[in-house]
Amino acid sequence: MAEKKLNIAMLGHKHMLSREGGVEIVVRELATRMAARGHAVTCYDRRTSHVSGEKLDNRSGRFENNKRLTEYIESHLGHQDDALDFQINAFKAYWLMMAVFHEVKCGRRLTEAAGHIRRQIRLHRPLDSIRIRELPLAAGFYMVLLKMKLYYTTLICTRIVQSGRR
Repeated sequence: MAEKKLNIAMLGHKHMLSREGGVEIVVRELATRMAARGHAVTCYDRRTSHVSGEKLDNRSGRFENNKRLTEYIESHLGHQDDALDFQINAFKAYWLMMAVFHEVKCGRRLTEAAGHIRRQIRLHRPLDSIRIRELPLAAGFYMVLLKMKLYYTTLICTRIVQSGRR
């Protein structure tokens, strides 16, 4: 019996050609192998030229590019299947969490990082479309803190989590 050919969308939060992160390496390897088996594979990331037909500006910053990408993914893949909508929602929350983790990883002072997050959330409004109740507990916790505008608390929690990873 012939293998059914699939249309597959794969997501990575950095540039897919990057070798700096494990997610990108895994997504690239899986996408390459699935395409070799005849499946139609489209990879989405925040630093590409194929997303919505426009080049994402690498200088724009993660909040703006993440917003563009998640809106594109949702407009093309959303509202077709409840399970897929659940994954898109989780992905939007994941990207927002990674932006917060990046603030800590960069070593910015707490006041500077909190101000940057506040400005970006006010400008790009990523929390407006995230359904918090559908998220895993830890992700939901971060989203609630951000929604309550507890940016310092969010950053302190992030520092604690990252210190435990070392």
